[in-house]
Amino acid sequence: MVTSAGQAVPVTPAEHPDVRLARRLRQTHGVLGGPDALALGFSAEQIQRRLAAGRWRPLHRGVYVVAGARVTPEARIFAACLAAGPVATASHRSAAWLHGLLRHPPDEITVTIPTRCRRRLAGVTTYRSDLEPRQRVSRRGIPTTSIVRTLDDLAAVAPASELDTAVDVALANGVVLRGALTAAVAGPAGGRRGRPGTKALRGALTRRGLVDPPAPSVLESRVRRLLTSWGITPLGCEVAVAGGRYRLDFQVVVGLALEVDGFTYHSSPEAKAYDAHRRNALRALGVVVVECDWVTALRRPDQLRDDLLAAFRLVGAPPPVSSSRRRSRRSPSSARRPSPAGNPSPGRRPSPAGRPSPGRRPQSSA
Repeated sequence: MVTSAGQAVPVTPAEHPDVRLARRLRQTHGVLGGPDALALGFSAEQIQRRLAAGRWRPLHRGVYVVAGARVTPEARIFAACLAAGPVATASHRSAAWLHGLLRHPPDEITVTIPTRCRRRLAGVTTYRSDLEPRQRVSRRGIPTTSIVRTLDDLAAVAPASELDTAVDVALANGVVLRGALTAAVAGPAGGRRGRPGTKALRGALTRRGLVDPPAPSVLESRVRRLLTSWGITPLGCEVAVAGGRYRLDFQVVVGLALEVDGFTYHSSPEAKAYDAHRRNALRALGVVVVECDWVTALRRPDQLRDDLLAAFRLVGAPPPVSSSRRRSRRSPSSARRPSPAGNPSPGRRPSPAGRPSPGRRPQSSA
């Protein structure tokens, strides 16, 4: 082609729709929606011919996959989102898997659609909710609920063990901040009206000490009262060791320290790193360190007591008598034994001769 200025311009041949299709399928897990096919240059007649010839096969109405292509879990979820509408979003277990919170893809696809939508899809569970823009993200190229909303939704349908695993993975991988989770469940009722999962999510966070932790002084007072109830009198509190470089929350006995970790000053990554460094240094000096957080102090005090008793044995110190586990309210030696023949039981007055004991009928002589 030559322009009016006499310059030659190379002519680029029109790109074939199949070339554009291949490029598009690499971005959409091999799934193609009807509007996308039209945008790529396929006519409605061409689409129908390919379906009739078996070159494409439908996953849902208006959603196709190339025949012979492997349908991955991502493809199934993305196809459900395409078929459910323009703002349909993977949610609940489907979203949890896309976020990496579950090890295996769910057997059932779950998507959230607007409340005004009444669309039903075979093999897909739909939830109706008007998501805010900040609650929709993209994971693996699929519209997905945000991590906080995903955990909130998962809490409504998953057992506590599955929810706990998802929360642990989210926090460990750093895909969500503690502040974002605690803000999501903030409020006196533990959640907002109409969100059944928020209460369960709040319970999962409470079990980890992320919601309503006591102040450090309250926690230390609680631990001090526990020690007293077990007959343990520490040698000191806030004891400086190693030339003043470190301080022990409680020096229980010589060579045994009890460290109390409140949430306020010990939850950040920097604080955890310093705590680990300090305790490694104490252990290198020969100090046995027992660690306690507020969940243990408030909800599992018996575990703390058992840990302390084991530490007493480790340092060779005699454990306090009152902290030993009581198997019964009375010792076996004090159990009532049968009275010897001819001797009445202690505390029981013998019956006068010829007079039956109360509640016992006299026996007639033969």
